[in-house]
Amino acid sequence: MTGSGLTPTGLRVRREGDDTTELRAVVAAGGDPAQALEQLIARLSLEPGIHDLHWHLDATPTEAEQDAVA
Repeated sequence: MTGSGLTPTGLRVRREGDDTTELRAVVAAGGDPAQALEQLIARLSLEPGIHDLHWHLDATPTEAEQDAVA
């Protein structure tokens, strides 16, 4: 994700049966999040082991953003 404007802030891995693993990544986006996600999704979709990909935008402020306002 280096250079994409995305910063990893969390990662969770869960085994789903014998041959499936769920990976959930939380990232903070600097700049245009739509463009950064588009690039990341395009790269991930080329990986042969990835069979399903979902994402959603959570506009909840991070702790650092909340602290900056306080």
